[in-house]
Amino acid sequence: MVLDWDHLGSLQVDALREIGSIGAGNAATALAQLLNQKVAMTVPQAGILSLEALIRGLGHEEEPVACVSTLVGGEASAMVLFIWRAPDAFTLVDLLLGRP
Repeated sequence: MVLDWDHLGSLQVDALREIGSIGAGNAATALAQLLNQKVAMTVPQAGILSLEALIRGLGHEEEPVACVSTLVGGEASAMVLFIWRAPDAFTLVDLLLGRP
């Protein structure tokens, strides 16, 4: 049985948000270890959006962003997107490469 994303209950959406928050926390911990310094993290936004709503939520459709996309298989198949605005993506790359 494939899940119908349009008919998830609030408990199911909250569970998905919690899973996303835990994953983001683990990623922040791993990044801090890679950089050998503290990493501040805000609670990520999580939701089930259409592509059009996602684009509207990011701002202007012409604004450059960086994205990592991960496919999730199984009954709850989905695509998870990690999206950064261009200046934030450049900062992250500079930190990882150890340059200003």
